[in-house]
Amino acid sequence: MKHKNYIGDEAQIIVEHQYYKSTGLKKLKRMKNILLFGLYIGAVAVIVNFANGKNIKEAFADNIEHVEEIDKKNIIDMSTLSIEEKLKLKYYAKYTHNDEIAKLIYREVHEQGVDIYAMLALIKAESDFNPKAVNYNKNGSIDRGLCQLNSFVFSDIKIKDFFDPAINIHYGTSHFKWCLDQADNNLVKALALYNAGYGSVTKTKVGERTLNYIQDILNTMQEIKVEEQKFLDQYKDLLR
Repeated sequence: MKHKNYIGDEAQIIVEHQYYKSTGLKKLKRMKNILLFGLYIGAVAVIVNFANGKNIKEAFADNIEHVEEIDKKNIIDMSTLSIEEKLKLKYYAKYTHNDEIAKLIYREVHEQGVDIYAMLALIKAESDFNPKAVNYNKNGSIDRGLCQLNSFVFSDIKIKDFFDPAINIHYGTSHFKWCLDQADNNLVKALALYNAGYGSVTKTKVGERTLNYIQDILNTMQEIKVEEQKFLDQYKDLLR
């Protein structure tokens, strides 16, 4: 299902936002672009059965903190990082095309115990690192910012705060960590839960777009790892 995605006041693009919907197993098996279909079917069993955004918000409520608690200035103490960590951070800045966003992601994943490759790939899939990305959903909710935070789930956040990278990445990482916890740290399940938003996820109701979403993120994670190593190899003399 395609929806208009407005970025800023001047440009608008069309994006596809993913929803779970009933799809026959035979049809799914014929999907040529899903190489790990068997894995997904095994992993994405009954994950969540929330009827609406209110239920998700209530379940996630303990993870929502006051925005005043988020440090937007002292992102990372660079003096505490090793040479390798500094080089990796330099690569993440190159990958995201934004030094501040890279540092914010780095800080949040380390504070919340989330895999940085998964978070980078997730934000890449959600917004392509555009802090002003907006997507309008059929159910009336709106996804905003880098992590495409949903307005139903994060109804207490002021509209302007959705577009603040520090706030958005903090809540996005926190929500993804919650998804991982609900999925017993199964990455495939967690990605399905983060992407689904609403509805029941069963092995007979895994939508094609959600499977594509998961595949895309897994592929991107691998690409990031490979490119990161190539980047580090340029500084072998410093890492000895």
